[in-house]
Amino acid sequence: MIALVRKASHVAVLVGALLMSLVAIGHSDASGVMGSVAPDFEDVTHAQNVDDDATLSWGAAWVDHDADGDPDLLANRHWKEIRVYRNMEGAYRLQHVTFPEPAKSVFDRHTCAWGEADGLKGLDLYCGSGAGKGEGWGPNQLWLQTDGRFRNVSAAYGTRDGFGRSRQNNWIDYDGDGDLDIFVVNKLRGGVPNVMFRNDRGDFTRTNVGLGEELNGLASTWSDWDRDGDPDLLVTQVWPGPTVAYRNNVGVFTRVNLPGVTGQPWTSASWGDLDGDGWSDLSLVTHDRMTIMRNVRGQFAQAASSPMSMGRSSAWLDVENDGDLDVFVVQGRTNGINHPDLLVLNNGLTFSVVQDETLAGPTTGEGESIAVADHDRDGKMDALVTNGANLDVDSDQVKGRWKLFENHSAGGNWIAVDIRGDNWNPLGYGARLRVDTATQTYRRELNDGLTVRAQSEVGHQVLGIGAATSATIRITWPNGVTDCKTAIANSTIVLKRGSGC
Repeated sequence: MIALVRKASHVAVLVGALLMSLVAIGHSDASGVMGSVAPDFEDVTHAQNVDDDATLSWGAAWVDHDADGDPDLLANRHWKEIRVYRNMEGAYRLQHVTFPEPAKSVFDRHTCAWGEADGLKGLDLYCGSGAGKGEGWGPNQLWLQTDGRFRNVSAAYGTRDGFGRSRQNNWIDYDGDGDLDIFVVNKLRGGVPNVMFRNDRGDFTRTNVGLGEELNGLASTWSDWDRDGDPDLLVTQVWPGPTVAYRNNVGVFTRVNLPGVTGQPWTSASWGDLDGDGWSDLSLVTHDRMTIMRNVRGQFAQAASSPMSMGRSSAWLDVENDGDLDVFVVQGRTNGINHPDLLVLNNGLTFSVVQDETLAGPTTGEGESIAVADHDRDGKMDALVTNGANLDVDSDQVKGRWKLFENHSAGGNWIAVDIRGDNWNPLGYGARLRVDTATQTYRRELNDGLTVRAQSEVGHQVLGIGAATSATIRITWPNGVTDCKTAIANSTIVLKRGSGC
């Protein structure tokens, strides 16, 4: 179990005897930063001018789509027009002309995710359609970006999947050819399976690679969890459907059993390397609990678990820049009340749950998705939480507003890295980072940032280094090319593919 701590007015307070046993898995924190630093998040939604209508949001996404150095925010807004809030050095401006076909962007839209389709300048966006609750035709949309303008080319590119009840999509180079393919997870509809669209330098083809099952899909996420050089997939289903895992063997996927992971009714799965050993671990959430599973050379063992009031989703972030990853957990509602969100702090690989009044969020709506980014580029990871949909049913009763939580926590030093891949994979999906300081070494894997319905920023990584005053950052790209750079604390560097060491 995980110890529970409640925090009020930015001061950590233990409440009575409400302490559960800790789970420790043998790690000493060499960062020089105390693991007991109290987190400090501020609700800046209104101050940053990103108040959104109460909607069935179906997720959000962070990416620097205009390449000006800071992350922009996309609001999916189910059955409403997409909204993109352009980040102007920490001040947001709503863009009204990003998508030239506003009428066509009002549809049964589900998760939108940023990637690269055509190898040309400008990130592209793929949005799935629920096909009118599975009762009609609703083609998915592939928006190509050129000079800041978007056009929907899904029909021409063969990526519509019109009868599919799309729930989530991933950008994933499953075949290792250097360009990004698109995997689409569909909710159950007879005769309409999940689908992989293989990308051959801008030419997409529906491909049978072992993923064409008819599942009651909810979300998907990928990682090379077995370290064999290709990305594997995890698919969660609408509750109480069991989670399904697929191992990738040179471009062909096979269903596998991962004890403690598969067969369980998880609503959310998120990959992060909690101990920095290069083997990606899992944060798993379902209605009544959240669980952290440690990856021990491709096999998973429970590292911690805690009951939830109504677990919904989670994402990894280093709250206090000590070099190990913590977890932000979103809770939903019971009896009409939306429960507060939580932080699970990694204190040298013992864990404690922090309930912070600043993370309470709105009491209306229902907690749904979580995406993280350093939105103001101050070297601390912030969080965007949507509260506008139920993960199990489509219901107009759960409309809510999102919340932008800015991280002001005290903590260690950091180095931020801007990732510059090649034209076909500009954000470095599938790359691996290694951080070396005088006292600490850890690793991170970069996937496409997708958890349930939401996409965290990938192209800008904040790496905590504790009390260290410098670090060497090494990136290994999916094709094995390695680049590196040494940087002083609290600075931002660029790692460009092919730049050398």
